[in-house]
Amino acid sequence: MNFAAKGFVLLHMVMLSSLLFSQNADLPMDSQNPQEWEQLFEKAIESERQGNFDLALVYYKEILQAEPNNTAALVRIAKLLSWKNKFGEALSLLDRALELDDQFAEALFRKAQILSWQGNYDESIGFFIRFLLINPEDSDGHLALGRVYFWKGEYPLALENFAKALEYGEDERIILTEKAKVYLAMDNPDSAEIELNKVLELDPQFPEAIRLLEGVKLLYSYEFFPLSTMVNIYPDGSLGILFNPGIIYHLKKTWDFLLINETEIIENNPDNTTRLAVVYKGIDKLYLGLETAYTPFPYFNPYLEIKGSINGSIGNKLGAGVAIKGTFFGEPPMGSIHNDTLIEVNPEIISYFGGTNSIKLSGSWFSYTSGYNTLRANLAATVDYYKGNSISAGVSYGGSVDVMDNQRRTLEFATSVNQAISPLIDLSVFYNYIDTTLGQTHQIGLKTILHW
Repeated sequence: MNFAAKGFVLLHMVMLSSLLFSQNADLPMDSQNPQEWEQLFEKAIESERQGNFDLALVYYKEILQAEPNNTAALVRIAKLLSWKNKFGEALSLLDRALELDDQFAEALFRKAQILSWQGNYDESIGFFIRFLLINPEDSDGHLALGRVYFWKGEYPLALENFAKALEYGEDERIILTEKAKVYLAMDNPDSAEIELNKVLELDPQFPEAIRLLEGVKLLYSYEFFPLSTMVNIYPDGSLGILFNPGIIYHLKKTWDFLLINETEIIENNPDNTTRLAVVYKGIDKLYLGLETAYTPFPYFNPYLEIKGSINGSIGNKLGAGVAIKGTFFGEPPMGSIHNDTLIEVNPEIISYFGGTNSIKLSGSWFSYTSGYNTLRANLAATVDYYKGNSISAGVSYGGSVDVMDNQRRTLEFATSVNQAISPLIDLSVFYNYIDTTLGQTHQIGLKTILHW
């Protein structure tokens, strides 16, 4: 029986015994019947289960008003107050309960828990140890103590208590996830990844494991995609073959540096683009990006592209961002650009649903210096289908950038399947349908990513 279940049983016993054997309590006239008090206690418990904590507090305080030294009521009120972040009031009530009974297990557990939330780790550990001396096989107690050791940076003791929690019946998914967090803190992403994959074998949709597994990949120093290629099938039947190998370097979990070289061959004419990007992640829940692309001698038209972006998250469920991109067209060399300039603004909002599941709604505003403006709406979604692997799809509708005609509307569609081949290798296969100056174009491609 875990701590929560034992707590309810213990609370019934303490409550009834204190009420039945108290001869001096100033009880209301209609509440001197022990059966009525038991019913009031059951109402309080049921209110807790339903999430109506304010009503539960009313019941417990009524009990405490009649029986000021009722340790069970003191502890239950303290627990509910702690959930409202009223830690000072909660600790005072727990101290009263422990003065009356210094071996009251739930009071020890709740005080240890509140102290850990306040960052008083050493004192919290002392109370958890006292609790476990009374209940040495309590899985909740070992889990909670393991977390405090983890927060304190004592990783071996954290792992030891997580192992005991698992031995005494704690949910294996939770324990393996907690162990993965410890390994991540120890800068051991390989062991963390092993634990998280065990979780997903037990429950492929366990949200926290999916989220952490995505983050593990960012802990590797390098991501290299040597085999990244795409075939463009143009309306006239001609083919364009694009090779775009690249590398990402992660610096101390704060900076990302991206370098990609794109080479497309259309009817034996090469078109080369170099892309450089930097992302700064040193601000909590905020990403700042700067990207540039340079095409000196392309088959169609040379250009220089500069893009700045800012993205952030609001809690764990919502994200938003905006990007501004300028594209400068002209004839080589780049110093003689004179043809036109395109400014593009892309606001977006993202809703997260656990793991990599998300929906993104965005817009695009295009403006040429020649006076042409147009808008486009974009909708994209990503869905996990097995152990953090995902399927993505997106659709875009609006004005054409290639053909400056306000009467023309274009529809574009993109989809991809992203699969982990091994802990260090990912494979992405994708298909895009786009509208170009020449008509409808199909793109088919694949990309491998190596992490190390």
